[in-house]
This record gives sequence, structure tokens and C-alpha cells, in this order.
Amino acid sequence: FTYPTCRKQGYFKALFEKAVAGLKKYEIHKILFAHESCSAGAKHVSESYHAEYSFSEYLLTYHPANFSKIDSKLRLKHVSESFIPEVAALDCKVFDSDYEESMSMITKSYQSDTRKPYCAFLNDELVGTCSINLEDGEVCIFGVGIHPDYQGKGYGKEMMNLLLEQILL
Repeated sequence: FTYPTCRKQGYFKALFEKAVAGLKKYEIHKILFAHESCSAGAKHVSESYHAEYSFSEYLLTYHPANFSKIDSKLRLKHVSESFIPEVAALDCKVFDSDYEESMSMITKSYQSDTRKPYCAFLNDELVGTCSINLEDGEVCIFGVGIHPDYQGKGYGKEMMNLLLEQILL
């Protein structure tokens, strides 16, 4: 984020170039630009760095009056350390990501004090994954995905409902 009064003065470019140089030292070759879809300025910056569109993120506000438990066929569980490889394999199918990258991300979430990875089961089959970040009294839900064979059957909604129960109750 660049303050409006500081825009078009090269601050973002200078900071970004320093960050890229630092990341190269650690052999990090991918950078995620996250911005509001309606931001013309952010789109311009992304395009000027030849960034590829990958996915959308949404900022949602929760209204407790709208929440109601539903009967679910799914079970939601915290990801255990021994189960990380299976969740990473699902992550690859859902998000078309690299296995090592998925392993790293899920392991870091598992080891974090503020992040909690979850997985959803239909009977004994792993069908979904999601994570939360709890910081400063706010919850961010990310990495929500359902196995391609189970998409379009309402399991994403069920998983989100179970996750909200975990967070709220």
C-alpha cells in the first residue's frame, strides 16, 4: 500500500526492487500481488511488472445474525503433522500448485502460532482443505478448496459452515 500523497513518486518501485533483490538471495522466484479487483492503479502496477493473473481473493464481512448451523455430511479436523503430505496432495489438485510449495505452505501454517490448517472428510475420504489466521481479534480464512471430484455438490458451503462453527463456538 502506498499513501495517496506519496504515489507516483517512485516509492513503491524502489521498495519493490529492494524486496526482489532480497528474495533472489533466498532463491524465491514467485511474488504474489494481492489487490482489490476494482483498483485501476494496482492493475497498472501488476501489468507494468508483467504479473500474471492467478486467482481472486475476496474480503467478506461476517454478520452473526445470518449464521445458522446446517446438517453436514462432512467432518472438519485440524491438520495433524502426519497428515500434511495428504493435504498437500489435495492442495495440488485443488489449486494446481507445486507439491513442494504446498508442503511448505501447509507446514508453515501448522507450525504457526496464529494460523490453523483444517481438512474436511466425507466418510473417511479427504475432500476439502481450508485455513484460518487469527490475529488481533480478526480471522482471515484462506486456502479454501474442495477436491475437483466433489465440487458443485455443496461441500464447500458445508465446509465453510463447519469452519464458522469452529471459529465462533
